[in-house]
Order: sequence, then C-alpha cells, then structure tokens
Amino acid sequence: MNEHSPDSPPLFRVIDKTTGKEPDLEKIALEEGWAHCLVYCDMEGFAICEDGLLVLLDECGNMAYPPIPERFQVIWNPTLGPEEEKP
Repeated sequence: MNEHSPDSPPLFRVIDKTTGKEPDLEKIALEEGWAHCLVYCDMEGFAICEDGLLVLLDECGNMAYPPIPERFQVIWNPTLGPEEEKP
C-alpha cells in the first residue's frame, strides 16, 4: 500500500502551461468557467482520479475537471510517482 503523510514530498506537481508555474487556485475558481462550481476561498488542490484524470477540489467537496493536456501538465515526483509497468 502506498501511504503518503502530510510531511512527505508531494506525489506530483501541476504546472500551468500558460505561465510555466504552479497555478493560482483561487484565481482559477474565480475567473475560469470550468471551475465555477468551486469555492474560491476554500481550495484544496489537485488530485488524480483512479482513471488517471486530473481534478481540482475545494474543501467543501466540490470538484471540477480542468482542460488537460492543453492547459496543465502533471509532473510526478520520480521517487514517489506511479510505477511504470514492467514487461
């Protein structure tokens, strides 16, 4: 089982391809139509669903699916990210 504590390095980072930096989640929730259902002042962060889709979450239980791969890039921590399948 892959356990991850809050003190551990992140499993992955998300980069906004338009800025080359980590995205401003509050700004996304306030200004972007695809994230209109999120509570801007209570953002949780990005998660990866079991099917591999990227999702943006707030702390109220709302979620939105961002435009990917056009907009965001997921960068896995090479020591903690998903293992590649072996032949």
